[in-house]
Amino acid sequence: PKGATIEIDLNGKTITGIDNTEKNFEIIKNEGTLTLFGGGKLTVEATVNSGWNRYSAVIANTVGGTLTVKGGVEIEHLGGTSMSYAIDVLTNGRGTSAVAVIDGATVKSPYRPIRQFLNGTDAVNSLTVKAGSVIKSTNGNKSIWMQDPSANANTGSLVVEEGAELYG
Repeated sequence: PKGATIEIDLNGKTITGIDNTEKNFEIIKNEGTLTLFGGGKLTVEATVNSGWNRYSAVIANTVGGTLTVKGGVEIEHLGGTSMSYAIDVLTNGRGTSAVAVIDGATVKSPYRPIRQFLNGTDAVNSLTVKAGSVIKSTNGNKSIWMQDPSANANTGSLVVEEGAELYG
């Protein structure tokens, strides 16, 4: 929730979700400060293909959210719908922020592993990939998508450091 600081030690465990809705979907919606560590895996598979009408994500890092995913953690969307993201970073509004840091994790999706949705005005949408891998698991491009949806879109910041690997 907003304002909360939470650290989750996955302790090598796997958490799996099934997206069987026709609305935007995520296992985790972060609006606070969230750190994932301790190995382990978070996955989602969609069973309803809604085309381009909605997103399906493992983690939606939204307004006010600061997300850090540490080494040994895997975030994977297994597909099943057109807009499938492992991590979706959304700003949604005026003067808002959303910050994501990949620090040694593996992030995968058959569509786009990470989307920065620049859908705010005067907003900050920041993504840093310090280390780890961002992998589009099917042929094609766009392991990271900085989506500029309209004339009112905010700018985004993308930093990819030397220890990072981008595939696709």
